Amino acid sequence: MAAMSGWNAFELTAAAGTRTHAATLGPPGAPEVVCLPGLRCSHRYFLPLARRLAPQARVVAVDLPGFGRTRGPRQPLDMRGLSEALAD
Repeated sequence: MAAMSGWNAFELTAAAGTRTHAATLGPPGAPEVVCLPGLRCSHRYFLPLARRLAPQARVVAVDLPGFGRTRGPRQPLDMRGLSEALAD
């Protein structure tokens, strides 16, 4: 599935009471660039940028809880809750 989508791999990490999805592209061990979408956006938005950065960096595009491929909690998170999920 990752190759068809254009990303190298997908990762799931426990955060904010859910499994947070992130897509990755680029060589392991390279400096990392984390792409954090705004509201109403997912990891897919960053694929063109990730392709440009991938020769020199490992790009990680995160789907915050309730967006993209990350399920949201029972109660939607406000900005503080989203930032705490990212810090988690």
